[in-house]
Amino acid sequence: HKWRPIIYTSLFFALSHAILQQSIIACAMGIVIGYLAVQTNSIWPCMVFHLIHNSLGLATSRLTPELLGRIPVLKYLLDLSDEATVPCHWPVVIVSAVLAVAILAWFHYLPNKKANAINWQETGHGAFGASG
Repeated sequence: HKWRPIIYTSLFFALSHAILQQSIIACAMGIVIGYLAVQTNSIWPCMVFHLIHNSLGLATSRLTPELLGRIPVLKYLLDLSDEATVPCHWPVVIVSAVLAVAILAWFHYLPNKKANAINWQETGHGAFGASG
């Protein structure tokens, strides 16, 4: 079944991040990335997802009130006040979550073309020749 290796890999991915908060997020992201890899049979969507995820985190950490003043549209998207627990306004969070679920649903309905190695194993041939 595809979920067992995805979960195990995600747990190891989480363990590689030493800080608890990072480990929790890394486990969740590992599940998403593993699912993308299985559904698309490609590492490229995973790399793009990881790049976007890390870039958004880095960009959010670099935002300052001065930058918000120079780029007015950011004021509508982000909340950098001291009281804010989330750096984005809630409508942005909700729209982002809906888009994320829609994209994952789209990947779910993609035809799942297994790699040749997996198909080879399922025919009864092991990694070192025919089983007997």
